[in-house]
Amino acid sequence: MDTQAYIEIARVEGRHWWYQGRRRIINTVLSAYLPTYVSQRIAEIGCGAGGNLPVLAQFGNVIGIEPCAMMRQYAIQRSIHTIVAGSLPDNIPFENDSLNVICLFDVLEHIEDDYAALTAIYKILTHNGTLALTVPALPILWSGLDDAAHHKRRYYKGDLRLKVETAGFRIKYITYFNTLLFPAILGVRLMQRLVPTPPDAHFAIPSPWLNSLFLNIFSLEQYLVPRFLLPFGVSIILIAQKVHRT
Repeated sequence: MDTQAYIEIARVEGRHWWYQGRRRIINTVLSAYLPTYVSQRIAEIGCGAGGNLPVLAQFGNVIGIEPCAMMRQYAIQRSIHTIVAGSLPDNIPFENDSLNVICLFDVLEHIEDDYAALTAIYKILTHNGTLALTVPALPILWSGLDDAAHHKRRYYKGDLRLKVETAGFRIKYITYFNTLLFPAILGVRLMQRLVPTPPDAHFAIPSPWLNSLFLNIFSLEQYLVPRFLLPFGVSIILIAQKVHRT
């Protein structure tokens, strides 16, 4: 992403309904599928300004990996966790079989060769290590927001499953989410194709009452996920386990 997009995300991620709601859903899913071993090593690749690190810290020792120097400084200032430089697929500063959990939250869609990124993660994870990721879903939702964030793609669940499994993982859980707001978001995205939106507007926080309303609706899904597999949504969340190839 460009510098301005990074700045806008760092500015809003603590208050914007989407970031807040996504963290609640991530926490719910990880609590169901991730062991809480204090000694396990957890890395978030593409940690940005570090907003997700407090959620991950309850599951083990957390390391943030971020390619952008400016965002690393934000994360260092806001967090007590270790923050290092690195990027997928070829520049992760860890040995093979060295991390118990690797998280990518809306990162994979930024990487040109996403399959190479997944195979690199496979090598770095320990035996039976866990991959947790979220990605934007459904190409029909492509909009100026994807352009502003420099996304390479949006995913269908089946395509994401195939890539992750081909890279050597066993899927433990995968579902769409951000389903309750899907009709409204689809309508807005389709309208934006007719009336282009300035790039900075995509990262703006709505008025307080609207931000609160969206957060409350979105957060209801923490009670649906992971109990149900939602049939469509704005995003996908996946938990997978490294299995040894034969």
